[in-house]
Amino acid sequence: MPAVDPHPALAAAAAYIRTLVDPDEEGLRGLMDRCAVRTVPRRHYLSRSGDSIDEVYYIHQGLVRVVLVDRGGTEHTSHLAYEGLLFAEYTAYLTGTPAAYELQALEDTTVVAMPRAAIEWGYAHMRGGDEFGTTDCGDDDVCALAYGCEIARATVCDGHGRVTAFAFGHEKHRHRLAHDHAAAHNDHIGT
Repeated sequence: MPAVDPHPALAAAAAYIRTLVDPDEEGLRGLMDRCAVRTVPRRHYLSRSGDSIDEVYYIHQGLVRVVLVDRGGTEHTSHLAYEGLLFAEYTAYLTGTPAAYELQALEDTTVVAMPRAAIEWGYAHMRGGDEFGTTDCGDDDVCALAYGCEIARATVCDGHGRVTAFAFGHEKHRHRLAHDHAAAHNDHIGT
């Protein structure tokens, strides 16, 4: 029986992962087999504030608005995530805390959802998976994939519930989450 071609979104996500590490084809296929392609209609949400976040997304087609809703109900657009990027509500994903941000599709959007279990599988079984922990964290998109598997869940607080940093990474590598994520968390909890 001939091999079935993967969904174009999965093929694009696999190509992106190849820019981060040098995976073996069998391992990369195993990772992609654990992911799902989703289409989110315009103005619908991938996640809402308060949700438990257990996925990182690769945007194959479309545009997503990352929104923080303040205590008064006013929406504040943090940034836009566009085609060819990995993204998630990283603070919630990395710490296991409820999401502060909402992820809203601004147009019909197709994503590859990479569950934590899939990323952990890739970390353990895919050639180059251990290199996720050494990937340059010049942008937060890479950090989420790179460190989603080995989260230390260490949070540095100032004694008033305010986050000053999230520490995470493979035991061989320690990095700090960008300051703006800590600031966003603090704004969300009103400190």
